[in-house]
Amino acid sequence: MERCYPFPVGFNAAVLCAGGHLDGHFLVVFVGMYKDGMVAYEYSSEAGVWSEPTILQHLHEYVDLGPTAVVGNAVYFELGTRILKYNLGTRETSLIDMPSSTPLERIILVTTDEGRLGFTMVDYNCKLYLWSMEVVGPRDDVVWTQHRVIELRGFLPADELLSEPCVLGYVNGHGAIFVGTKDGFYTIDLKSNQTKKVGRGLACMKNSNEDIFYGRKYVVPYTSFLFPALEAVSATAGPSASGA
Repeated sequence: MERCYPFPVGFNAAVLCAGGHLDGHFLVVFVGMYKDGMVAYEYSSEAGVWSEPTILQHLHEYVDLGPTAVVGNAVYFELGTRILKYNLGTRETSLIDMPSSTPLERIILVTTDEGRLGFTMVDYNCKLYLWSMEVVGPRDDVVWTQHRVIELRGFLPADELLSEPCVLGYVNGHGAIFVGTKDGFYTIDLKSNQTKKVGRGLACMKNSNEDIFYGRKYVVPYTSFLFPALEAVSATAGPSASGA
């Protein structure tokens, strides 16, 4: 990548399984903001090479480091004010506008249980919102629908709500949301309505003088896979093989 654009101002990347989970191959989609515009690359572990860059010279927006979303054959990245769609098949990109009333500094992109693009956020009244997107009509118009609102006062301790919680991550397919406060991390299971504290430390802190957040972290859930062939080798090789 150095031959074209030596240093990005901001960037994000998504790691995806290529084909079946057991074939061991993966894809990386990288989006970077450079001084001349935005650039997207794709890496295939099977081929072992990066693709030629997809150059978006007309885009000069901040690339957020938050979690990405995968819906069908597309990867979605949050920009400063919009969402970037990257098509894995054609390597074409397009932009999606967010609802105008959304505070973009506190959203997390998600893949909904219905297989649509969505996002979740917490507003200043400590309410958690879940939105989903649908493409309708002959002109493929984008329609955002707010389909659930959760009052966090019923899930988190009262003293934790003083810091104005923020969403840090989402477990696609499981309906679990990670919410951060000034003192730690919580999971909220949207199916069972169960809450659990899973970590301590500064997770989300508001600057008292300005309407911005700093010190924010993200939670990026991942899935690991067990390869049966390797498991069999490890079982027959004895304890010394477990380190591998």
